[in-house]
Amino acid sequence: MIQLPNTPFNPTTIQSGANTVSEPWINQIINKRVSLDTSSNYSSRISTLENYLNFIYGQALNQDGITNYQQVIEYSKKYIISCSIPWNLPITKHHQHQWTLEDEIIIVVINLSISYNSRSSELIGGLLSSNSEIESEKIWLSCFKMLKKALQFINFLKTIDNDNGIIFETSNSFINFISCLIQSSSQLNFLIKTIWSLKKLEYDITLNDSINYSTLSRISISIKDEIKQMINILKINNIEYNQWQSCLDGLIKYINGYIGVLLSIENYKQDKIGISIGFLEFSKENITRKSSNEEDEDDDEEDSKFKKKMSMFKKKIKSSEKLKKLKTKSKFKLNKQIQSCLSSTLEQNLIDLFELLKVLDLKYTIENDNLKFDEIPSIQSLLNNYLPSARSIPIESTSWIPNMIESTPTTNSTGYY
Repeated sequence: MIQLPNTPFNPTTIQSGANTVSEPWINQIINKRVSLDTSSNYSSRISTLENYLNFIYGQALNQDGITNYQQVIEYSKKYIISCSIPWNLPITKHHQHQWTLEDEIIIVVINLSISYNSRSSELIGGLLSSNSEIESEKIWLSCFKMLKKALQFINFLKTIDNDNGIIFETSNSFINFISCLIQSSSQLNFLIKTIWSLKKLEYDITLNDSINYSTLSRISISIKDEIKQMINILKINNIEYNQWQSCLDGLIKYINGYIGVLLSIENYKQDKIGISIGFLEFSKENITRKSSNEEDEDDDEEDSKFKKKMSMFKKKIKSSEKLKKLKTKSKFKLNKQIQSCLSSTLEQNLIDLFELLKVLDLKYTIENDNLKFDEIPSIQSLLNNYLPSARSIPIESTSWIPNMIESTPTTNSTGYY
C-alpha cells in the first residue's frame, strides 16, 4: 500500500577482505545470494528472498552449538561476510563498513516485509484501474494475506536487538519505522476498499447502510498517527532524506483527506450538515487546490461526466441555474504535489476519494442552502471539539519461522482478521 521511494533494496556484490569469513557454509550462502531477483516483479523477488533466507537458516542450523532457530541471529553476529555494505541502502551512504551475517538476515527480512507490502499494493492497483468485479473478493483477500505476511516478518525482527548505531537500515529504529509503514498499509486496506465499494454505487452514500463511517474515521486517524511516528523516527535519528520526508508529508495530507470525508459522512448521517460541510472543507484544504480560469476552460469533458453524476441532485432545487452557480463556485482541483508523492495505487485511490468529495460537496451545499441553513464551524473548532480518538482494527499477527521448523508459529496478538 504505502510505498517509499527506493524500496525494496537491491543487493550489490559481496566484497571479501582480510576480516571476512571463508568457511564452506558461508561460501555456500554467498553463492546462493547470486540468485536474488532485483526486477520489478515482486512475486519473483519475494520467492528468491524467501528461498535465500530459508537457505541461510538451513545452513546455520547445521553448525555445532545451534539447537534452535532462535539462536541463529546471535550466532551470526560473529561472521563478517563482506568488508562493505552489499546493498543499495538509501540512508547509509558510507558503504565501507563491515557487514555481518546478522546484518544480511535483517536486511533480507526487511526486504521481504516491504516486498509483500508492495505486491499487495500492486494487486489492489490492478483492481482499482480495471473497474472489474471478477474475483474481486479473492483479490482483496489475497492482498490482506500479503499484508499479514509482511507483519509476520516485522514481528520476527522485533525479537532482535541490533542497535549498533552505525547502519540505520538494520537498526531497531528502522525496524520500528517499517513496522509503522506495514501497520499503516494494513489499516489503509479497509479505507481503500470502502471507497472502491462506493465508486461502484456512483458515490451515493445512501445506498449502503452497512458501512461504519465512525469506525473508518477512527482507523484513518490511527493511520495518521503511524505516519507521524515514522516522521518522528527520522527526526530522532537525524535522518534527512528528502524523498522519504516529502512522501510522508504528502501521505499526511492524503490521510487528512480521508479523515475529513469520513467524518463528514458520519455527521451527515446524524443530520449535522453544518459539521459535515466543515469537515469536508478540512479535506479540501489538504488534498485540493483552486483551479485557474485557464484550467476551467480545459475541463469541459470532466465537467460533463461530473454533471451526469449530479443529475439526481438537480431535482432537489427548482432552478438549474442555481446548480450551475454552485458548480462554478465549487471549482477545485486535486493537489498535484500530493499526487506526485503517492504510489500509482494510492494516486488512483486519491482520484476516487476526490470524486467522492466533489459529490458530497455539491450534495451538502445544495441541502444546506435550500433546506437546513446550518452554521458551518471553523476547521480549527472541528479539530478541537469533534475529532474522535484513533482506533485501528486488530489484526491477528504471528511471527515468521523458517520453513524447515516443524512447529506452529506463536500468536503475538489477536484480532478480527
